[in-house]
Amino acid sequence: MRDAATLIMAFRDTERWYYSDTDQNVFAIALSQIDRYYRFLQIIKDRLDSASKPFVKIQSDLQQGITPGVRQVNEDEYKAMQ
Repeated sequence: MRDAATLIMAFRDTERWYYSDTDQNVFAIALSQIDRYYRFLQIIKDRLDSASKPFVKIQSDLQQGITPGVRQVNEDEYKAMQ
C-alpha cells in the first residue's frame, strides 16, 4: 500500500486539471504544502518512536520487578530509573 504522501501527490496530480490555469497552480501549491507538513510530521513521529523504545523497555522491566510490600530500591533499579 502506498503511503499517505504518495496518495496526496497522486490526488494533486489528477485533480488539478479540473481547474483553470491559475487555479491549478493554487491547488497544486496548497496540496504540496500539505504534503510537506505531512512529511515533517512523519519525521517527528519516526524520531519519537525510535526515542521512546528504550524508555518503554525500561518501564516494562521496572514494572516486572515490582513486588508487593515496602522495600528499598536496589542499585540496579535505581540506575535503570535514572
